[in-house]
Amino acid sequence: KIIFRYIQQSHSDIIVESSKTLQQADAHYTSTPYEALLIKTADCMPIMLYCNETKRIAAIHAGWRGIENKIIEKTLYRFMTTGSAKKDFRFWVGPHISQQSFDVDQDVYMRLCKSHYGLKPKEFAIIKNEKYFIDLKIILKTQIQQVLGSSPNIVFYDMDTKTDNNYYSHRRAPDSKERNLSFIYLLK
Repeated sequence: KIIFRYIQQSHSDIIVESSKTLQQADAHYTSTPYEALLIKTADCMPIMLYCNETKRIAAIHAGWRGIENKIIEKTLYRFMTTGSAKKDFRFWVGPHISQQSFDVDQDVYMRLCKSHYGLKPKEFAIIKNEKYFIDLKIILKTQIQQVLGSSPNIVFYDMDTKTDNNYYSHRRAPDSKERNLSFIYLLK
């Protein structure tokens, strides 16, 4: 029997072990089989993480604030200080807003400039009409590579939540309470 666990997401960098009680966080993890970790998104990236060595999983909610706060790095370090090795991670990144749909003002652009490793501005941002179109996926990849090295095992599901009507999007429908649900769980 699968039991779903979820967290009260707050666009933070808080990481918690999965619990029966509702916790405020943007990443949660477990090693308990059949405990499904749920993340709700409406343009942010749902990141599912698996460690083969420790048989642990994590579900991470990462919008631009999570990328700015390096929640993926902090989750990886949490795992690595408790038994995981660099070679043991697998990632799945679900539907999220793509670069052509994610425009921000200069203040957010400047904040995200401090969150990547080694990218030139034109590698993660396109400037049009005083707006910055940001590729969060490439920034996320540099953060993972910063911790694990140059060849992490990442699968990106490249569906743009803003333009694909099969997904909910805060940018497309800001008043909607609907969310995309992503989850991960361990078999025995």
